[in-house]
Amino acid sequence: MKHAVLTWAVCLLLVVSAQAQSPDAVAKHQAVIATYPNLMQALRSGDYRKARALCQQVIGYEPRDPMHRYNLACIESLAGNVTAGLAALQQANALGYADVNGLRTDPDLALLRADKRFDSVLQGTTRNALRAPVRKASTPLTQVPKAQSPTPQPAKKQ
Repeated sequence: MKHAVLTWAVCLLLVVSAQAQSPDAVAKHQAVIATYPNLMQALRSGDYRKARALCQQVIGYEPRDPMHRYNLACIESLAGNVTAGLAALQQANALGYADVNGLRTDPDLALLRADKRFDSVLQGTTRNALRAPVRKASTPLTQVPKAQSPTPQPAKKQ
């Protein structure tokens, strides 16, 4: 899978971990963060069996995160498993995956895009994207947890 996507996903996971609500969720998220470097190494070495097993382990920790299913689809595509890759993308869609551009451009998904069944996956992702809330430029990407106050901003010079 695109290394940039995984790097982004790990960074996103770090941000989300600060907002985890339970000690169990924090522990599971930390396990995800600890697993991704091994998953990346397995991908770099072409060990798709190990990468798949690690990705499935991550899915077990955070089953509601569509990015893990997307990453599994990339692994399956790279391994030549079209049907399994498309199934993983369908699961990502069911969880709300909405990155249409990622589906269209990720080189790891090239094998899946060549399959006629990919169009239905793309349609599902497009529906998710249309339903996703639109963020305005002034909308922060993360919410400040209620237990903390926002970082004070420097006073504006006049």
